[in-house]
Amino acid sequence: MRGRAQGCECNGPSPQLDWSANISAVVLDDGVRGLLDGKNFATVATVGPAGAPQTSVMWVMRDGDALLMSTTARRRKVRNPERDARVSVSVHDRANPYRSAEIRGTAEPLPDDDKRLPRELSRKHTGQEPPSQKDEEVRLIVRVTPQKAIRFSASPPGFRPGRNRGCCTGR
Repeated sequence: MRGRAQGCECNGPSPQLDWSANISAVVLDDGVRGLLDGKNFATVATVGPAGAPQTSVMWVMRDGDALLMSTTARRRKVRNPERDARVSVSVHDRANPYRSAEIRGTAEPLPDDDKRLPRELSRKHTGQEPPSQKDEEVRLIVRVTPQKAIRFSASPPGFRPGRNRGCCTGR
């Protein structure tokens, strides 16, 4: 059952994504939105030039169902999506690491001329302003449009395999 979350309640074959096609975005469910809205870290995976995965732990926030992250222009996490837009973002609940979500989609680097997003992310995650940045530093927003979201939730003491996963594939 490749491509489907274990215990997924979806009927029929697992959807296979054709990344060359123009795929519409999915609507994230409340559980995934809650993880993204919390003070949780995200692990962002991109595809490197030789096809190997490259991961970065980042702060994330939502704009509707799109994910927003901030970085500088020279980082690998910007150069990779400029060449291959496919990304995967995993978020774990800091209070319950058995609750998590993976969002797969496409990333688009966008300018952040006024360096607004790092301030918003810092306030969200620390309650403080970020350290000052050099004027010449070029900041970018990495906007991820989700095409698939898989949510996992379990309670360790009473965990029952196959009954604690959720699937959101845009249906």
